[in-house]
Amino acid sequence: MNTQTRETTSMSDAQSKAGTLIEALPWIQRFAGTTMVI
Repeated sequence: MNTQTRETTSMSDAQSKAGTLIEALPWIQRFAGTTMVI
């Protein structure tokens, strides 16, 4: 794996994680400060 491939993969991973966090944000805000048992 060269530097370009690693940077591309990292950017793709970061975009995927950001998308997940954006979708989860309303739930995170709704339950902020509460205790949840899973």
